[in-house]
Amino acid sequence: MRATLALAAVTATTLVGLGTAAPAGATACEAHYPGWTISHLELHNGVTCDHAKQVVHHAMRREAHKIHWRCNDPAGTSHKLFSCWSTKNDHRISFYASENGATGGF
Repeated sequence: MRATLALAAVTATTLVGLGTAAPAGATACEAHYPGWTISHLELHNGVTCDHAKQVVHHAMRREAHKIHWRCNDPAGTSHKLFSCWSTKNDHRISFYASENGATGGF
């Protein structure tokens, strides 16, 4: 009986571990910005979801420098790939922004 319970515990732990595996940088964090769909938000080097949301908001307003971050200036008008990094530490994020109602892709 004890061996059966131990085996069941190991199996359950293994299955839970398999079910929660995610690619590096993947997160359940979601950000929003009026008029845009933000997707594929990736957090790197310990960035919290709340901080990433703040960075997305400032990046979309082209004001990331106000919170000590820098972002690339993505080309395109309705589909943009952002890459942003902190000027104070090794935190960085990346995300796609698509203007609501835009067609096509990246």
